[in-house]
Amino acid sequence: MATRRLWIDERQRAQPHGSWRRMLFDINNSTEVRGIGAGFDPDSFAATLLEARIEELVVIAKDVNGLCYFPSEIGPHHPEPDAKNLLGRQVKACQDVGIGVYVVYPVWWDEHLAIHHPEWLMMGKDRSTSLPAYGEPPAISQMCLSHPGLLEVVKQHTSEIFAHCEPDGVWFDMVNPATTSVAACYCVRCVSALEEAGESPVDPVVQQRRQNELCNATIKELTEYARALRPDIRVLYNTMAVLGTAERLPYLDEIEIECIPTGLWGYHYLPVHGRYARGLGVPVYGLTGRFAKHWGDYGGLKHPTQLRSELASTVALGLRCDIGDDPGPALRLDPAVYGTVAEAYQEIERIEPYLRGAAPVSEAAIVVSGPPLSQFAAEMGTDDEEVSSLVDQQLNDAPEMFLENIARGASVTGLTQLLQASHIQFDIVDRADDIERYQLLVLPDTLEVDDELAGRLQRHLDDGKAVLAVHGGARLAGADQLWPRQLRDAFRGESTFERPYTRLRGAALADIGERYREFDFALYVGADLWAVPEGDDLDVYAKLTEPTSDPLHLTGYAIPPSGEPTEYATVVRSGTLGVVSFPLGLGYFRHGYWIYRELFQRLLRDLLPDPLVRSTAPGSTEITVTQQEEPERWIVHIVNHSPLRHRRGGAEYLEDPIPLRDISIDLDIDGPIETAFEARTGTVLDVRRTDDRWQVTVPEIGVAATVVLTR
Repeated sequence: MATRRLWIDERQRAQPHGSWRRMLFDINNSTEVRGIGAGFDPDSFAATLLEARIEELVVIAKDVNGLCYFPSEIGPHHPEPDAKNLLGRQVKACQDVGIGVYVVYPVWWDEHLAIHHPEWLMMGKDRSTSLPAYGEPPAISQMCLSHPGLLEVVKQHTSEIFAHCEPDGVWFDMVNPATTSVAACYCVRCVSALEEAGESPVDPVVQQRRQNELCNATIKELTEYARALRPDIRVLYNTMAVLGTAERLPYLDEIEIECIPTGLWGYHYLPVHGRYARGLGVPVYGLTGRFAKHWGDYGGLKHPTQLRSELASTVALGLRCDIGDDPGPALRLDPAVYGTVAEAYQEIERIEPYLRGAAPVSEAAIVVSGPPLSQFAAEMGTDDEEVSSLVDQQLNDAPEMFLENIARGASVTGLTQLLQASHIQFDIVDRADDIERYQLLVLPDTLEVDDELAGRLQRHLDDGKAVLAVHGGARLAGADQLWPRQLRDAFRGESTFERPYTRLRGAALADIGERYREFDFALYVGADLWAVPEGDDLDVYAKLTEPTSDPLHLTGYAIPPSGEPTEYATVVRSGTLGVVSFPLGLGYFRHGYWIYRELFQRLLRDLLPDPLVRSTAPGSTEITVTQQEEPERWIVHIVNHSPLRHRRGGAEYLEDPIPLRDISIDLDIDGPIETAFEARTGTVLDVRRTDDRWQVTVPEIGVAATVVLTR
């Protein structure tokens, strides 16, 4: 096997601009709200932000109701007298004390424009819009980016904002074409444009391509306009950490990943999108919230330990920190909120010398293709009525594509969880990227492998590197055969059973014990039929067992296994190739079945026998490695992710982590290591050379630890 090679993205080192500690205000007021900006004290305001260790603040220029907080000729303004100049006063208060300021401006969500220009609204296939009934409160009135009038309003407001104050950056929100998965609009402009191009408006693939093109065109137009007004302005757009972002990079100075884990997103969302976005070459921020639940959760405040844990996970990925708040119409910065923020940001401030210029180190990559990376709303089973209505609309407009996107996102997320639990250092990359730089490539259940990609993967194997292909990732797209040369003729179709079984054998059985020799493990998400001829170069770790067809054995819940393994393999290794015939990523994400993890890790040990990190930490612990050049340092981030029990589908409570004690970390890196210490506490650690690996032991880890090893 070829010597393991590490990938370190040098672009991560050349990102001097930007803070590691940002705060974002999400303030939205109806015209009925009173007391907006009343009693605003710029000195107290700025002092509170400084005490909370906040380096940059993002403030509202216009809210989702369409109300402007700056003088505008076209308005509208809130009727409260103190609201009209609220933006400028916040900007000045921050800049007077050296806090950078960005202004946030929502683009396609504007309730005022939705009411006054309903012809600009996106329209569903059933000709419905998101405009509420008369007398009902608004939800999310999504407007179509194809209408020139909408962009003219945005551009005029932008010029007025720049004339009113001099922010360091502009943070455009709601430019992405869809909140969840399937982007489609059947307004007259979109339908006419597609028909004139000879394309079908009811084809969801065509619709999604058009909406992505509209998004790209809007980003280009707004960025060029803003830079023409202010050449030094920094421009970013919310929720751009999705496939297709590479096309927009010339117009993005930063990427922000909105992700409140206790809200809609969950704790699996940021690792997936962050590992993709950090490879795009611009600074990336992870935006969580101080809220116990979701945006605007007045009275909901995270436990300090929970917020510290979230930020530790953010910087461990190589991302910068942003915390969302809604301080209410009076802009009163609550001591409880900002004391909690201060506690979290003081910890980040202590380890910043080991974050700046540090690049993630990777030995593996999940290869992805096609939007989205993950599908959080439908998988989470959220109770949020706004998102549920969007899900219902997309299920109505394009059910097949919507469900495919859910499965695609779930499979990538499941593999992310498995690699994290195995402490493997990995990125998530588009198939068009330089995938050859990684020692191990992991192909998700739903990845479509065409002839061109199959050729690249085969050459990867021929070079002595490794590939772990799961289900569809092992199949040649559009053909009834597998792409690996040694398995080309093994495909025999799909199992007719929704819930077949698998029986372990050989090396896989030896790992977990002889008592499982005749046990048939459930495959909850189906399997393909692979007739794999066993030989010297083919190791079959498990075979398929199908359910009995004997109706006398029906239990009322599931059909039991027949007890006789078939000729079909479910897990196979051939040299540096590992393949799995069932949707392991999707299955692990949805069911968390431990045997999926065991089989996955068995393959990993054979395909990547000398991983960068080995540790005695449990699989619930997140371990990531970054590297600095001057001085040369290797930084190991350890996040103790041990949630309290909660209801199914609810948020995880990271409020009382079980301390980890005497955790060993072994690194497979060349060259000398002179010193090691834990950066959060300053504790000096003994460093040892054992079996060509450098080893340290961390005596105790509460929320997180940052271990620094220096040449």
